[in-house]
Amino acid sequence: MNTVIPSSWRLYLLSLIQARITLSLTLVVLSHVSSMNLVYEDDSVRVKGIKRRMSSFCSISFTGVGHAMGGINIQREEFVGSCMAIGDALFVSDKMRSWGNSINPERLAEVFSRWSGDTAYDKVISIGNSMGGTNALLLGPFLGAHSILAFAPQYSVHHDYFPSLGDASWDEYRNNIRNWRFKTVDALLPSLSVDEYIFSGGTSGEIKHARLFRKAPKRSHWIIKDSDHGVAMFLKKHGCLPTIIDLVMCNANTEQIEAVFDSTNIAFERIS
Repeated sequence: MNTVIPSSWRLYLLSLIQARITLSLTLVVLSHVSSMNLVYEDDSVRVKGIKRRMSSFCSISFTGVGHAMGGINIQREEFVGSCMAIGDALFVSDKMRSWGNSINPERLAEVFSRWSGDTAYDKVISIGNSMGGTNALLLGPFLGAHSILAFAPQYSVHHDYFPSLGDASWDEYRNNIRNWRFKTVDALLPSLSVDEYIFSGGTSGEIKHARLFRKAPKRSHWIIKDSDHGVAMFLKKHGCLPTIIDLVMCNANTEQIEAVFDSTNIAFERIS
């Protein structure tokens, strides 16, 4: 006799299977996190890395301000799974939360050079979210990045542009910056020759930053209309974040990325 499983139980079993798959993937990522090696650390920056055998691709992930836990912002490596899928991975934490201003880019380039050794990567990308996105734009070119993915980056945190950042802890971090090496993300223009892919949220605070970015020949910038500061998570929930990263690795053009938005019914505005 065949047993008919009620639809409610089928949905429960499906959700259980999906949860097990998610848990398995999480455990894989966590195992990679535990295998990260400390590459370099000083008062301003911490660099960790994971190397894979015979990899011709490398990603450099810049961490954001951090996640609030008990009133303290804890910095964690981000985009670990995506970076590991690409090849070798380096994770850079701006310990002072200085939006790159406390980091010596030349020293960071030396760290990357020593870590990569004789490896001649076919492709290097830098990636980051929020402050990490700003740092990817500012510091990625010093590390030889060919392409940069920045999600919800700040154009600037300088008082001249934003007297208040809308967050007390961010204002405190900003107020501790003494030497403004990078007043805005456009500090490296017009000499920049790196492909930039920037994704901003659609809320008023995000748009204020997005509209300040200068247009540049190698800069592609979208406002994702229905998202907020968590634009990377928004794209991930819509199932297109890995595809976008893969397309950037393959030197995608704007039409290919916008085709992904269209296929997932994501409303957007291209501003550069």
